[in-house]
Amino acid sequence: MAQSAPSGDLGPVFDDLEQRLLGLSLEERAAAVAEVGTAAYADVTIAGRLHASVGGAVAVTCLGGHRVSGVVERVGVDCMVIVEGAYRWAVRSMTVTGLEGLSTRSIPDAARPVTARLSFGSVVRGLGEVVVVRVDGSRTAGRVERVGADFVEVQHSAHPVVIPFGAIVAVRGGR
Repeated sequence: MAQSAPSGDLGPVFDDLEQRLLGLSLEERAAAVAEVGTAAYADVTIAGRLHASVGGAVAVTCLGGHRVSGVVERVGVDCMVIVEGAYRWAVRSMTVTGLEGLSTRSIPDAARPVTARLSFGSVVRGLGEVVVVRVDGSRTAGRVERVGADFVEVQHSAHPVVIPFGAIVAVRGGR
């Protein structure tokens, strides 16, 4: 007696197996891509995220609880310029304790504009009438007279006040 061929079509079974293998392959690929992405993200800096945020709204919290909210105008080597209404804030990067609203993107060093080399002193020189916010929360209002390598001299009442950069959280000037 001759044996008969199995009844039923095996095509759907093979299609199902093929789909399962394709799914496993895609899962493995996604895991590999995620692993490479995680490793590459380890090279991302806050400065890179800030540069990608130029033109966007952020909230910056600094030492002493001082907070500035506004649009990132530019980012320098040691500071950022935030425009808040009629004011321009020069915020020292090393005093920042938290940032909200940053872009999820990042701009690497090589792709940053020339203005990325501007320092805190360079920004403060252009502000004129200012309010200097110190790390202890005190404030000094006056006119920028001179800016040295590590200090700003503010004409306050009858006497100039020399304030070391290390004591400054941010400087607010008009636009």
